[in-house]
Amino acid sequence: MLCAGYSDDALHEFFSRLSDYDIKKTNYQINNILKNWIEKGRKTWLCKTLRYKGVIPANRCQRCEWTGHGQDPLVALKVLIKKNPKEINKPEHLKALADLKLSDAIEFGIVFDSLGLKGTTKTAVKEAIEKIISEKRESEKLQKPELQTPEKIARIGNNIMRRGNVVKFLTLQAQRNHKGDTEVIKPLLASIASTNSETSAGIQPAISGDKG
Repeated sequence: MLCAGYSDDALHEFFSRLSDYDIKKTNYQINNILKNWIEKGRKTWLCKTLRYKGVIPANRCQRCEWTGHGQDPLVALKVLIKKNPKEINKPEHLKALADLKLSDAIEFGIVFDSLGLKGTTKTAVKEAIEKIISEKRESEKLQKPELQTPEKIARIGNNIMRRGNVVKFLTLQAQRNHKGDTEVIKPLLASIASTNSETSAGIQPAISGDKG
């Protein structure tokens, strides 16, 4: 089940159905299999072998059908890299790492650090992952329908941009929720504008002084 990509939580959920389930013993067995089998690259029994030998009764089999192929690319990646560092360059491994970073940045950090990559290799792999993420986000952006601004709002906004004092208007809008502090609001507006500019790296205004 580990080779088929089952997570620790999924394994516990499965074994918790058994009458003799013990969380500590299950944790021990999971870690033992990972350390002494998967991380060492040792072959695991196939589902049909386990059923044939009666290790897993047919009525308890979840039919994940581990055949020795198609496992989660991140399972035992650490071992594969140790045997052959070029394994990290395989598209399926880079994609799996990129997908993990998008879904769970903390888990990605733990997994990535455990790979033990060093120096230029670590930097190159990080850049490759970021490139995959960037391409995926760009692709998703192109697929999203462009939001249409209501005609009335667009007309009012264009009038303010062409004929009005934009900074004054935005300052007044901000003061609807917070009176005063004009000199604070203006730098914050500049910061927001800079952040949304394609030709700026952004600015971060610092605010000091007494509260209130």
